[in-house]
Amino acid sequence: MFIKISVFVLFIVCLLGVFHYFAVKKALINEIRGKQLITDLKASQSSLQSILEKSIITAELLASDSTIIQWFIEDEKDEELRNQILSKLDWIKKVQSFAMVSIVNKSTNHYWKDNNQLFDSISDSDPDDRWFFKFIKEKEKIAFHLDFTENLGKTLLFINVMIGDITEPVGVASVAFDPSILISEFEQYKFSPNSKIWLINQEGIIKLSENRNEYNKSIYNFLPDEKGEYFLNRQSLHLLPEIKFNGESYEVAVMPLGKTKHTIIMLVPHKDLVTVLKVIKSNTIWLGLFFLLLTIFLSYSLAKNLTVPITRIGWLTNRLAKGNLDQPIDDSLTQRNDEIGDLSRSVKSMQIQLSKTIESLKFANERLADDKINLTKLNAELEQAIVKVSKSERLTKSFLSNISHEIRTPMNCIIGFSQVLELEDHSREFQLKYIKQIINGGHELLEIINHLVHMSKIESEFLQPQIVAIDINKFFGELYSSFYDRVEKRGLKLSHIPLATNFTEQIHTDPLLLKQVFNELLNNAIKNTDKGEVKYGCEVANDTIKFYVSDTGRGIPDHQKQIIFEPFVKIHNDQTLANSGVGLGLSISKKIMGAFGGDIWVETLSNETVFIFSLPYECKGIK
Repeated sequence: MFIKISVFVLFIVCLLGVFHYFAVKKALINEIRGKQLITDLKASQSSLQSILEKSIITAELLASDSTIIQWFIEDEKDEELRNQILSKLDWIKKVQSFAMVSIVNKSTNHYWKDNNQLFDSISDSDPDDRWFFKFIKEKEKIAFHLDFTENLGKTLLFINVMIGDITEPVGVASVAFDPSILISEFEQYKFSPNSKIWLINQEGIIKLSENRNEYNKSIYNFLPDEKGEYFLNRQSLHLLPEIKFNGESYEVAVMPLGKTKHTIIMLVPHKDLVTVLKVIKSNTIWLGLFFLLLTIFLSYSLAKNLTVPITRIGWLTNRLAKGNLDQPIDDSLTQRNDEIGDLSRSVKSMQIQLSKTIESLKFANERLADDKINLTKLNAELEQAIVKVSKSERLTKSFLSNISHEIRTPMNCIIGFSQVLELEDHSREFQLKYIKQIINGGHELLEIINHLVHMSKIESEFLQPQIVAIDINKFFGELYSSFYDRVEKRGLKLSHIPLATNFTEQIHTDPLLLKQVFNELLNNAIKNTDKGEVKYGCEVANDTIKFYVSDTGRGIPDHQKQIIFEPFVKIHNDQTLANSGVGLGLSISKKIMGAFGGDIWVETLSNETVFIFSLPYECKGIK
């Protein structure tokens, strides 16, 4: 009987062990496929996309630079343009940390690069220059190529973008970086040592891999034809399990790399997914042997009619099963030197293991709680997005309401006074008075229309700063002349502070947009100042120039300082009603600053209200 029970228990344990092994294997593989592989691929995709898109955007901006296009079209005759452009190449290389930044003129075949040098004169007979002529011939907007750079002593990955129209290009702009940066990213996100990660283009050519022997080879050299076609046609992340080629089974994940027109493919040997199962198999065997020995001890004890200790142990295990893990095991049981003692100590060991397992479950629950918090945050962000949409709808309604009122007011003024002049014969003095009102109404209507036109350009992204060199002190003088009569009529004082003498007077900016911001701020300052002074000027700090307009007028309440740059917001204070106007001037000024890459804000200093706006700039000849 004892032997029969032992054999039966051994069979049950082995059967459960086999079932457990295959169940764990299936669950583990599905878990790895569904989470870890996709997570690794997304992490790799995000990192690589960031590096490549930064390079592509930089090359596109360089290729669309009107100064470069003009210089190339004029066959590089303008020496000043050349110095300006080569300085820009140096600046891009330094700021973006590229290994090389270059431009090639299709007309002159001159190959210009950073460090202010003519790097080469390219020729279609030179094998090293064939990439350029192939790129021009194929009429692609963007292309990659690998090339060994002798003066740096290493191979670089070049991102090439066509300069000018793709049908009639004037040249090529390129940025280059060390491909080892991307390869190190591959290494970081590999699932296992035997995994492969490829970066392929639209034709299925491997452009980057840890194995240099795989560069510029087609994926059809490694994958079945139908699978290669399948991967090239994927527009989103996709996973194919157990793809067989070269006599081995692989898990293959594919994901497009954003707007770069390239794709990442990760290949993981199927055997690498189940390495941990060897440990599980070994543990299952040992666990089976452990339970076999335990069964023998129990069977022997039953055969000896040791029911009292067994009953006690049964009671203890029942308590453990109900979650009472603090229930102590009797010392009288654990200190025995027979099978009962072994069983008791085994139960105590099980108690410890269960405590650890429960702690692990608690940790898992905490992670689930963190996920719930993250989900709550996502919901909050969604609610914020809904609020923004509602705010946009309210702004639209506010726009229609404000514009309807603001346009109707000067129009009524113009029509009303015109009708008065038409009805009767009036004195010249009376006519001039009404004509002045009509002219003022026309100016108000023109100001409203100008604001709407500027806001329309900004919202439709047609606003592109045209950067040129200007004499800032001369610019300030022109502003002074424009506003002097108006300030004098109001009995105010107008003054400006010239640029500090330790800097040259020329800065690089868009004079029209800069003047528009000054016009908005000076108009507001004059309207809101009944007595005192209106000042404007600038100061230079590091790579930033700060302009300011200050007045001794009515001031801005603190609670309105955060909203005055929003559309259709007018200033209210204790002394006056809302100012005249549509409430778009400061909003337009802030958006113009955004187009410059700068900022604008308001401060209160003593009895002055100061509007400050800062711009990055290039200043020639700092002393």
